[in-house]
Amino acid sequence: MFWEYKIDAYNDRKGVHGGWDFRVGTLTEKQFNAGDTVEYSHNPFADNPRNPFNASGTYPIGIHRINWYVEDGCGNVGTCETLFEIRDCKAPTPYCLTGIISVPMPSSGCVSIWAKDLDKGSFDNCTSQDNLKFYLTMILIKPALRSVVRIS
Repeated sequence: MFWEYKIDAYNDRKGVHGGWDFRVGTLTEKQFNAGDTVEYSHNPFADNPRNPFNASGTYPIGIHRINWYVEDGCGNVGTCETLFEIRDCKAPTPYCLTGIISVPMPSSGCVSIWAKDLDKGSFDNCTSQDNLKFYLTMILIKPALRSVVRIS
């Protein structure tokens, strides 16, 4: 069985391979295991752009189209086409200016940071450091992060 795949980035049908942006193949598994090279190895996002059996990789955010082609020794070709979507699922991680506090952003988009965490060795001459109380009430809105940071 000869394998090949083509990917249309962003599903816009404007790629250099007849409407497809990337193309990898054609090889049999036996040829691949023997170290043979594919005729087309054009997929800069693939983990291995010389492997026509595995299109895994790091693709840009968006909806893309992939088509697998499998041909037997008699010239019969089977295809399987589907869309796949890459989304940015990592929440932003806010950092304070000193870089000391970093917390992953929860799905709520809100992070609570205790005022005590912002202390960098505060003291006074009549209260022990363990008994100092810190108060800070503020809401910072970071539009670039699309989140709210609450400091309390």
